[in-house]
Order: sequence, then structure tokens, then C-alpha cells
Amino acid sequence: MWSLVFGVVSGLVLFLYGIEHFSREIQSVAGERMRSWLGRFTKSPLRGALLGGVLTTVVQSSSATTIIAVGLVNAGAISFSGSLGIIIGANVGTTVTAQLVALKLTSFAPFFIVLGFAISLVGRRYRFLGKPIFYFGLVFLALSLVSSAIAPLAKDPRVPELLARYGNLWVALLAGFLFTVIVQSSSVTTGVVVLLAGSGIIDLEHGIPLLLGANLGTTSTSMLATSRMSLHARRAAVAHLLFNVGGVLLFLPFVTPLAVLVRGWGGDSARQVANAHLAFNCVTALVFLVMVKPFGRLVEKLIRGHEEEILFETEHLPPKLPESSEEALALVEAELAHLLRVTRRLFRTAFELVAQSTPAATRTVDKLEGLNDFLDQQIEAAVLALSMRNLDAAANERLMLFVRTSNQLEQLGDTTSSIQRQSVSLDKAGGSLPLNLRADLAELGSKLDHSFELLEHYFPRLTPETTEALKKNQRELRRLINEKYREHIKHAARDAEYVGAPVVDLLSLCESASNQLREIRKHLENPTALSD
Repeated sequence: MWSLVFGVVSGLVLFLYGIEHFSREIQSVAGERMRSWLGRFTKSPLRGALLGGVLTTVVQSSSATTIIAVGLVNAGAISFSGSLGIIIGANVGTTVTAQLVALKLTSFAPFFIVLGFAISLVGRRYRFLGKPIFYFGLVFLALSLVSSAIAPLAKDPRVPELLARYGNLWVALLAGFLFTVIVQSSSVTTGVVVLLAGSGIIDLEHGIPLLLGANLGTTSTSMLATSRMSLHARRAAVAHLLFNVGGVLLFLPFVTPLAVLVRGWGGDSARQVANAHLAFNCVTALVFLVMVKPFGRLVEKLIRGHEEEILFETEHLPPKLPESSEEALALVEAELAHLLRVTRRLFRTAFELVAQSTPAATRTVDKLEGLNDFLDQQIEAAVLALSMRNLDAAANERLMLFVRTSNQLEQLGDTTSSIQRQSVSLDKAGGSLPLNLRADLAELGSKLDHSFELLEHYFPRLTPETTEALKKNQRELRRLINEKYREHIKHAARDAEYVGAPVVDLLSLCESASNQLREIRKHLENPTALSD
């Protein structure tokens, strides 16, 4: 008895270890490329589903693919609607494990282990493939150990009696769910179920509800991962839950007809269980792909909220610049105007948080700061690409203006986020900003926003009247900041408990923001750098 327990447990531990490390190695080999593909191929649900299926086939973990998708939604790399195709496709990709086990790939495990080890030692430029191949072999060696450990159960006369007593649909469904939650991998559950069927311990009718339970259990990982993520990431995790629950509810009344259909396809018991798993996931995926838009709207109604979905994408710059340099310059200029609008949104949201902090608005500031950095990088990359062309003097002047303005806007974004973080950190430390200081910051924020408004409205060609209005506003800002500094010094002199240092930091940051806006204005004052 104990030899059976230890044999199965050690095999499962090795299987979990192999799956985890195989998935990790694959992601480290193609991590950034994988994220790039996910972002690029999510424009249509069908393409997203195909990519989700392929990626899950490669990493051998639907949980890994789903968590990556949810993480990218949280980071703003893909939209919530774009994640739905990946989530749907991931469940189809996970059926490959069961198919490989049914094909008795476990007998080839030593070959892959030796091959992976050899490539790691002498593979030279292909050495990076050694570990993924090694862990791939380890996964199936572990299943082979489990298969050997459970083989005696097939001859035990007590097993059929036990299954007859406790093997009803709901118990099997619960067992599949709990086992998957414990091991945090539906691939482990499906692999074991296929082995049990191949050994004659369970039949197809017992195997199908175990597989359905595994599909429910695999949703726990993404639900736990999104507890502190954005609204749209939580929606993606709930979509994964509803998709799997919906698929199980769809098939529960048809377990017996499904078993009859799969038996008609032929094959041994292991092959039949693997085919049932494939049929269930493919049909569920097709149903949800057809209904993907209403499904997305249902999730949005269930998980309500007003958090803005901010995506890291350019508004005007394409992946490849047009051949016409003048057209390309116009696109860079338009993207720079977009960066200015994003920076102003970041500024306004940050100053709203100074007045009243909320988790959703804090996440919005973080996203907008990230978008600010992203757009600056894209503009600088486009400027670098254009600088390699044969441009005239006027075009080169425009490029210099673009890159300097973009850099100033990126720095302004950092300064704005620092203002928000400084006020939030003071609140967390228990030294809430005094009401009069909040009022002072609101006044400074209003003046700074007026400079933003003038720049945004007339960007990039400032009229003499606009330039003069900006100068006047900045002189008023400088006077106001100096006045607030004097008030702070007087207050600190008569009140020993006054929060002095944070006030200086906040006023200094406002002064930096004013200086950066002044530098942007000075860049744009040169009309010869811009074409009419």
C-alpha cells in the first residue's frame, strides 16, 4: 500500500516539477517574443484563439498562457476584449498533453532527457534549447513512474467496487476540481486520468467528469493572480472562470452521449479519454468564439467599474514608417501631439489624487506614466530611423525639435508622477496633507494645467500671442511658488509639528514641472524648425 502511495506521489511531484520548469524555460527562451505575438495577434478573437492554443501547446500549461494574457491586460499591452481569444484558445492547447500521453510518448522520455542534457553541454549556439527538451522528457518520465505505480490497481478486485460506490458524476467532478486546485495544473490531472484509463482502472464515463472538474480547477490560478490587478485584468480572469464553468455546464447533460460518440471513433481507453477531452474543449471554444462579443459584454456587466483601459500603443506611428520622409515627419509630429495629450491627462489625474486618493486612480497614473515612457521610446525610435535618411537641413531641425520635446515630456511625466507619489506616501505615513497645502497645490495645479492647455491647443506652432500668454502664465507660476515657499517658512517657524520636508518636496516638484513646460515652450518658439 505504502509503496503505491509513495510511487504515485513521487511521480506526481516530479511531474509538477517538470511541468513548472519546462514552462519557465520556454517562457525565458521566447518570453518577450511571446508577449509581442500576443499583443499583435489579438485584434481578432479567432487569431487570438489560434495563438493561445499554439502557445499553450508549446509551454504545456494553459494556466501559464492565461496568466500571461491577464498580466498583459493589467500592463495595458492588450485589451480585455483582445484577451478573450487567447483564453479560449488556451483550453484547446492544453489537450495536447492528454494526446501525447495517450500516444504513449512516455516510452520516449529517456531519449528527450539524454538529448536535452547533451545539447546543454555541447549545443553551442543551440544550448538554450537543452533545458526545455530535458524538462519535456522529465514530464513524461514522471508520468511513466505514475503509470508503473498504479499498474497493480488494475488487478485489485476492490477497485471496481470502490468506483461503483463513489464514482458518480458529481463526486468525480469534485475530485477533478480539487486535485487540479491542489496541484495547480490541469495538465497533471488530464495526464493522470489518461493513465488511469489506459491501465483499466477507470472507464470513459468516469474519466469525462474528472476532466470537466480539471477544467474548473484550473481557473483558480488566474483568479488568485488578479486580486490586486486592474479592473480589466480582473474581468479577464472572470472571463476565464465563466468560460470554463460555461463549458462544463454545456456538457454535463451530455456525458453519456459524448462517451458513446468517442467510443465510435475507436482506440483504446486512454485514447478515448484523450479524444473526449479534445472534443469537449474544441466544441466549447467554437461556441464561445461565435458568442465572443456578447460574452465580453456579459463579463463587463458582471464586473462593473469605470476604470479607464489604457493600452500601450501608438496613435499615429505605424510599425514601419512610410517611404515619404515628409509623410513620416508628419506622423512623428502627430504622435508627439498625442504624447502631449497623454502627459496632460497624467498631470490632471495625479493632481486629482492629491485631493483624494483612490486605488483605481493610482493605477491610472501608473499606466499613464508607463504610456508616457512608451510613446517617448517609440518617437525616439522613429526619429532615429528618419535620421538615417538623406534629409535636408530643415527636416533635420524638425527631428531635433521632436526628440528634445519628447524627452522633456517624458521627464515632465516622471515629475508629475512624483508629485502624486509624494502626497500618497505622506498619507500612508499618517501625516495627511494639511487642507491649506492641498488648496495651494490645487492652485498651482490649475496654473500648470493652463500652460498645458495652451501648448496642447496650439501645438506645435505657437503664435506670438500664445507664446506671450505662456510667458505670462509662467511668470505668475514663479511668483506663486515663491509665495508658497515664504508661507511654508513662516508656518514652520511657528509650528513645531508642521510637516515641513514633504511640503518643500512638493513645491520643488511643482517648480520642476513649471520649468519643464517652459523648456517645451522655448523649443517650440523656433518657427523655422517646422514646415507650414
